[in-house]
Amino acid sequence: MTTLTAAERVRTRASWLATHAAIATVLTLAPGVVYYYVADEFVGVLLGLLLAALALASLVASLVGGFVANARRRERMEAKPIANVSKVARERGRD
Repeated sequence: MTTLTAAERVRTRASWLATHAAIATVLTLAPGVVYYYVADEFVGVLLGLLLAALALASLVASLVGGFVANARRRERMEAKPIANVSKVARERGRD
């Protein structure tokens, strides 16, 4: 069993998606460029650009997800004023 928190799982998935989206971008552009030089047609390049745009959209989405998860984690880990901490302790004592 994994002991990762929800934010850590999101960051892990986001970094995995970002890596694979970058690889997919390169892999989709390369055949289109090769096809252009071999067949002298621009259709392969356009198809490669379309697929690369999809891969880049995935990259952006995964990076945004990672940044959001990091921001939420940082927000939760920020130090709270002592007045807030003592208030929470008093409220727990009433239960």
